[in-house]
Amino acid sequence: MPAAAGTLVANLEVEQVSPYEAIEAVRKSWKKALKEGVTPFANSELAQLVPIHNSSGIKSPSLVKRMVKTISHGRNILEKDGLPNIKLAVTPEKRLLVFDGHHSLLAYFLAGKKFLREIPYLVLGSTNFEPVETSEISLFFPKASRLLVKENWFRYTVNWQAQEDKQLEERRVENLSDLAAEFSKGNKAPSQK
Repeated sequence: MPAAAGTLVANLEVEQVSPYEAIEAVRKSWKKALKEGVTPFANSELAQLVPIHNSSGIKSPSLVKRMVKTISHGRNILEKDGLPNIKLAVTPEKRLLVFDGHHSLLAYFLAGKKFLREIPYLVLGSTNFEPVETSEISLFFPKASRLLVKENWFRYTVNWQAQEDKQLEERRVENLSDLAAEFSKGNKAPSQK
């Protein structure tokens, strides 16, 4: 399905060392670059997005519930300057990794949104929406864990709320659908096997 009429898109190229620096560079010029259009990701299912957190990495379940109410009243969840709160990176496997905005994304999903075209989002990739390198994905993880993450980024998630030596976690959720199910059950502790 095509994106809804009036969908605004900005395709910006920035040369930055880290994904976070790229976001800050985009923040300065994205509004001027907006035009009607679509991205190759518009029809991506929210349920299949890859979160960088297990539910243990979701800091505020009550915030998600408040956001669901905001969305149900027809408003979007955005940063103060209007930049999309949900940020994704194209992985080497051409999947979309959610590296920021998990609370917002969970709220949209729980409010019944199904596709990226229904929500505001920002995607980082290399030229022409090609994947980023595994070394760039590792920058979303604790510095001490980056070598492990480079070997197999999908095996791990991060929990910034945990003490430093426990921030790297084994992945328990493969996609947003799994994260929403774990979140809805209130399962914040690593599963026992």
